[in-house]
Amino acid sequence: MIDTPLDEFQLCETLENLVTSSKSIDLSRRAIATLGEYIFFVATQAEGEEENGIWFVSESSLNALLYALESKDETMKFYSLKSIENIAALTSVAEIYFAKESFLMLIMDVFLLNKNVDLRISAIFTVSHLIRLNSSLFEKFNKKLSLEMSSTLSSDLL
Repeated sequence: MIDTPLDEFQLCETLENLVTSSKSIDLSRRAIATLGEYIFFVATQAEGEEENGIWFVSESSLNALLYALESKDETMKFYSLKSIENIAALTSVAEIYFAKESFLMLIMDVFLLNKNVDLRISAIFTVSHLIRLNSSLFEKFNKKLSLEMSSTLSSDLL
């Protein structure tokens, strides 16, 4: 993730493995929360840095966030979502990592398919930040929302 002494401890690898492979949901929750905070720290350090700076988010860390977003566990989803929301709200480097269709679609699913109000609120705020960072995502957001609403209306009429 970063080319500093912290990377010598393999912190990110350890957290990523705990998120995706731990048999303990408690440990996975703590790992995704810690990884999210660490990614937030990295994103704030990368702010204003040249593209080839030492601060960057690895593909495996992004995959761990995606894994948590797809989890059946609401707490895991919430920690991952809040990390993305905070990074997208407070840094412009979030455009590089999160303002992509893959993240948008998963976050839209969190919004559309969950009953937990706090989770849904965080999801829609995150979507708004991602669209602010990458306006081309608005069309994809609108299409997915329209399809979902059409599907809901159709099933209600039947």
